[in-house]
Amino acid sequence: ARAKEIGEAVVVDLPNGDTLFALLKAGQAFDAFLPQIEADYDISGSCGGMRAMAEGLSSRDYQAVIAAENYPKFVRFRDLSDPASVAHVNPDNLADSFGGDYTLQRLVIETTDEKVTQTIAGRLVWLGNNPEPHLDNDFAPTTDPTLSQLLRHGDFRRR
Repeated sequence: ARAKEIGEAVVVDLPNGDTLFALLKAGQAFDAFLPQIEADYDISGSCGGMRAMAEGLSSRDYQAVIAAENYPKFVRFRDLSDPASVAHVNPDNLADSFGGDYTLQRLVIETTDEKVTQTIAGRLVWLGNNPEPHLDNDFAPTTDPTLSQLLRHGDFRRR
């Protein structure tokens, strides 16, 4: 059986009114979190390790701090109604994007029995159901694409 990725980007509302998005993609889907899970369960070629990992994750009591090198991509929008206004956010320097004294102290992943949220489309009204479209589909081929030309709807929501 193959696992199916479902969910939405994590949305963080900041006190200054800005919004930070942690995308579902860090290179390749949620694989950024996998090295931490694998390290915690030592699944290096061991069926017992894989079984322990599956049991641990399904028991709803797993929590891990994600190492900085496994962080997902962080972005913001200058205008939430305009997908082309997306901008990269450096997790080591949130103040550069948001001003003030914002810092990312840690990123934690944990299992839960809560239902997957389905609220991001209310914030990003342009977000479609199909994961393939780019945020900016109206561009000519280029050797220097913008972030909106690289990101896809599936980076924000998977069903």
